[in-house]
Amino acid sequence: MAHEEWLERAEIYGLSALDGDELIQFEAHLAAGCPVCEGHVRETRESLAVLARSLAPLTPPQQVKAETASSD
Repeated sequence: MAHEEWLERAEIYGLSALDGDELIQFEAHLAAGCPVCEGHVRETRESLAVLARSLAPLTPPQQVKAETASSD
């Protein structure tokens, strides 16, 4: 597999969105000690954390809260 494909998977892995064989293969790649992919995963997760902290929290409308409560 070309390393560009590993980097694409690193971004998806950073989102916790890899599964199945792709997850197994990528985690094996990380376990083999690829510093480039390890760094890319770390940067992706850090970027997501910064993004999440930069957004103002939103309060859902009462209707959404009521619909959620009634579906439980």
